[in-house]
Amino acid sequence: MASSVTLLVRVRENGKRTYLTPQQAYEKKLKGIFYLRFRYRGKREWEPVGKDKSAAYAAKLRKEQWLAQMKANDKLGIQVVTSVPENRILLDAAIQKFIGRMRLHRSVKTAGEFENMLTAFRHACSKTYLDEITGDDLLGYVATLRVQGLAARTVANRFARVSCFLKANGITGLVESHERPDYDERVPEAYSEAELHQLFAAARPDERLLFEFFLGSGAREAEVSHATWRDINFDDKTFTVHSKVNRGFRPKDKAERRVPLPDSLVKALTLHHAANPVSLYLFPNQHGQPNGHFLRLLKKLAKRAGLNCGECFNVGNGKKQSCLKAPVCDKFELHKFRRSFATLHHEAGVPARQIQQWLGHSDLTTTLRYLAISDDRNQRTRDRVNNSFAFLQEREKPLTAAVN
Repeated sequence: MASSVTLLVRVRENGKRTYLTPQQAYEKKLKGIFYLRFRYRGKREWEPVGKDKSAAYAAKLRKEQWLAQMKANDKLGIQVVTSVPENRILLDAAIQKFIGRMRLHRSVKTAGEFENMLTAFRHACSKTYLDEITGDDLLGYVATLRVQGLAARTVANRFARVSCFLKANGITGLVESHERPDYDERVPEAYSEAELHQLFAAARPDERLLFEFFLGSGAREAEVSHATWRDINFDDKTFTVHSKVNRGFRPKDKAERRVPLPDSLVKALTLHHAANPVSLYLFPNQHGQPNGHFLRLLKKLAKRAGLNCGECFNVGNGKKQSCLKAPVCDKFELHKFRRSFATLHHEAGVPARQIQQWLGHSDLTTTLRYLAISDDRNQRTRDRVNNSFAFLQEREKPLTAAVN
């Protein structure tokens, strides 16, 4: 009989941290980190196993098998040597050390992403020591991600994060370049004025202010979620992206910047601040902390506004959803507000270098890719395209004359 291991989910419910069974968490629509609870030699142990349900159940099975083996060894009086041979590094120890460094030098969000991805990789990899990892382990991890229905770009990003961890430990060249997961680079897109009008018309007042702030500030998701009232200068009508190391936030490239805001947005923020004088953050969650669900809110709003394209499918938890019936349309993403911010300023005549500074791009090339959206769809481009194909407009004239 396998040793008992209980799988629980650590969630936040009614402002308090608690542990639920996976079924209870599912029924209450709560998500969190999976934990294994078990007894080892009379002592209760708790072991975090990440946020992925499939990986958590696999970890539970492996832990039960391990405990059963340890129990059998104890009965037979077999002493298991737990010391690590000289010059060999345990994979678990290497992962924990890497995550610790990430927490020191990177943002809380980035460190958390690495932790979740490396935890999932560890559960998909059966190796004990770091030097045992081969290309087959990496490709097996990729296959697991694809079976879960993750998008090609997501698979490539997770592969890159694991490769980054291995490179930090001096391990490279395990997979040939043609074996690496890739994806088709998408053409940068911005929201049209018609889409923005329709989106804001369907929004509640709080939603409209939130997404107008995304649009008017050109800020990244983490910058908006960590924006505090100190960042808003109501006299200068500007928003400054400040570093908040004590709160786990640092701007990308570790560079603060100041962005001028439109008068209409400043006026709306003034009213919002007056209505929420004790709030630290501009757009907190229900617990007063940085909100991590802006994308979910945007997709629900787009569905409500009737803007979904009807061609997108989302695959998750073994379920396939169409954006005709669910808020999963790929057309709507938070980063698209940054591109819209850039195109609107470009069309108004703001120099590219100034837009680059407001966006916080370290390279002008990235900004120019955003501005190309505006160049492709402005009236001057339309006139040039029509002039190039003006001869097509003449083809109906002789046909009409022949009929007469």
